[in-house]
Amino acid sequence: MDANYLTSRSQRVNNSNLGTISLNYRQHLLPSSSGSTTPLPDWSPLSTPAWDLSSHTPLASHDDDGTPLDPLSSLNAKTLAPGTSCSTSQQSVQHLLLDSRLLGTQLKVMVNGGKYKQKELVASPVLVDGQLSICHTIYKTSEYLAPDWVSLKHPNPTCDNGLLVVIEGEHCGKYVRWLHHEYNNGKITMILAVVKRTAGAVDILTGEQLKLDAGYMCVGTEMKEERNQNDSVMQVLREQARKMCTK
Repeated sequence: MDANYLTSRSQRVNNSNLGTISLNYRQHLLPSSSGSTTPLPDWSPLSTPAWDLSSHTPLASHDDDGTPLDPLSSLNAKTLAPGTSCSTSQQSVQHLLLDSRLLGTQLKVMVNGGKYKQKELVASPVLVDGQLSICHTIYKTSEYLAPDWVSLKHPNPTCDNGLLVVIEGEHCGKYVRWLHHEYNNGKITMILAVVKRTAGAVDILTGEQLKLDAGYMCVGTEMKEERNQNDSVMQVLREQARKMCTK
């Protein structure tokens, strides 16, 4: 066989392989806001989660039927419902819940996708095989929620006595409770007390107070008894904040 023919065929095969490699590489890139492509970020935890790992075990939370659950910060893919998948290349890296500081929190969200249509669920950011994902647990079965399906349930800025979680900014991951609100340039700002959650006990006031827009928070979950107990603790602070705002 002619040597020139073999050389030319070999070059075509090599070029074809390079094209395949280039295509496979591009499939592992996501478009950035500028329109260019950048490699996927490393989703390993970057900062402290919502509970103090050195002093307390994670708080027990509850699924949709009220059964106490362990707020998992790490799941193995085998524990998730059959038929679910978690492809990082398909996740929206901008979603607020995909933040390692929120690991262990249980948050109320609205889900519109898959078998759900504008359904309120409790969701939690978890680590699955080293990747951050959003999961929902019901009857001890966990399933993935595509980030594009999930919208956050924000609090009522003028009156929300339940547990709240800061989901954005420098205070992300902190548990807070509403004290009062104030108006600044026509916008409502919530006055909040930062609390430390302890399993089976009333919240501990840290002494820190924040002023944030409602969009910086998501409604958390707690049992009715917990809410009633903490309302009693917060009553004095709420009265003090009300007096300050009416001066």
